[in-house]
Amino acid sequence: MDEKKNSILQNSAAEAEGPLIPLVNQDIFENDALLINRFFYLSPTLSVGLLICKISYEESVFLKDGDEDLCLLHTTCRTAPDTFSVRLS
Repeated sequence: MDEKKNSILQNSAAEAEGPLIPLVNQDIFENDALLINRFFYLSPTLSVGLLICKISYEESVFLKDGDEDLCLLHTTCRTAPDTFSVRLS
């Protein structure tokens, strides 16, 4: 089951623009019928001597069938409202 979920999440992340560094892949809810997963990413950029980092995540909702296979219901991409930066000099 984890292999199928990871494959779906990686394919979805590959469609996003810009560099995304995977940070954490975390199941945040699971019961007999449903699995909700969040995959967190770091997106760094350089600007005028600053390393600027944005954190975003993909929340995927999976429906479980009787054989414990997963069917992706939907995926939502979100970006944290705050960024952080580090001066490089």
